[in-house]
Amino acid sequence: MNRAPDATIAQPWSVLFNAISCAVILFFLVQTRTWHAFILLGTILAFEGFHLASHWVHLSGAFQTNGIHALTYVINLAIGWAFYRHTRRLPSRGFIAYLLVLVGCDLYALANLPVVVYIATQALIFLSVLMYYYTWLPVSLQNGIVTIALLIFLVIALILNEMYHCTAMLDIYPHFPYHVLIEIAGLALFYVICRNFYRL
Repeated sequence: MNRAPDATIAQPWSVLFNAISCAVILFFLVQTRTWHAFILLGTILAFEGFHLASHWVHLSGAFQTNGIHALTYVINLAIGWAFYRHTRRLPSRGFIAYLLVLVGCDLYALANLPVVVYIATQALIFLSVLMYYYTWLPVSLQNGIVTIALLIFLVIALILNEMYHCTAMLDIYPHFPYHVLIEIAGLALFYVICRNFYRL
């Protein structure tokens, strides 16, 4: 919803805010003190870098979707590893079984359902890991997790709004880059995640 006609950069406003997000992530990445925090923020930077590239030059649909989706799995593995290293607590068998069910639902959604559904399933996997370790984390990180959850819900709401109201919004302001609203919410999300977890 923000492609400039005949532009060298396919979606310049999205690229701008994705670049800011990458800079924010890199700022916290260089301040990490443990390998697990470095790996976590590194995977987030890889995700956002790929996201930036997909707005700079529109990649083929399957490559873009599968690439971003694969990177979300890497992030989820990294957050699980970081929390394990920080708390020294392995997830229970029951929780692992629950995650495997979510993964199955996610892969089904990726193959058969609209994009917002598998974004939601990936978000649920991420939030499930956060909530599983919630009670073993200090209060400052617990408060951060609440903010992260709210921002994830905001991003999903903005994606739903774009999916169902895109045409109507463009009829009102045809040159406004509405998709950038999602990128701004994503920037806030990445900032809060990195600010809270770079010291793990």
